[in-house]
Amino acid sequence: MFIDNSLKHIAIIPDGNNRWAKKNGVSPIDAYSYGTEIIEKIVIRANELNIQYVTAYLMSLENFERRSNQWKKAFFAFIEKTIACYITNEKLKNVKIKTIGNLDVLPENLKNQINEMEVITSKNKNIILNIAIAYSGQDEIVRAVNKFFIDDNDSKGHTQITAKILEKYLDTAGIPSPDLLIRTSGEMRLSGFLLWQNAYTEFFFVNELWPDFSLEIFDKIIEDFYKRTRNFGKERKL
Repeated sequence: MFIDNSLKHIAIIPDGNNRWAKKNGVSPIDAYSYGTEIIEKIVIRANELNIQYVTAYLMSLENFERRSNQWKKAFFAFIEKTIACYITNEKLKNVKIKTIGNLDVLPENLKNQINEMEVITSKNKNIILNIAIAYSGQDEIVRAVNKFFIDDNDSKGHTQITAKILEKYLDTAGIPSPDLLIRTSGEMRLSGFLLWQNAYTEFFFVNELWPDFSLEIFDKIIEDFYKRTRNFGKERKL
């Protein structure tokens, strides 16, 4: 496989967990748990390929808000268990783990655990795993604008917001935009994921449900990525 430094950031929409759960007669939370193991394998493989960032869409804000309290309670327990496993997982010992999204909707104890995870892994240098929890691209942009107006250094020093200024207030500030986005389960839409950041991202849609996703499929996508010509809005040369 030909590898260079042009692939720095992979975004993933790990879709199809609920369908996989019904198909295999297990609970959706069990499917999510199995899916976190796939994320682990992808992060380790990405690190081997010198990819610096992986961002995984765990739960959209819109999806989160329409769920029942019973479902949220089970989901919170799952997140807490996943965080504990990721922190103690020897295979991820050099992975820095961060979260993006509207964490204000989460219970205080879970926010504290997320903060602890970020502190514990903050000195790890191999690769960064961003986990999008209660995330919405539109919500992120709105929150970024509001942060701008709160920050006197910027809001009083500029008469208008520019793209460069706004990016300072996004959840992904300081992180390059995704070069490649993978969505599983056959769906072909972004579902609000990284709307600002995906302006020139290469999209790959696969039919496999997320728990059926494999390293073999991942490697094939990477190979296909390197066959594409990226123009970033420039006119393609004939």
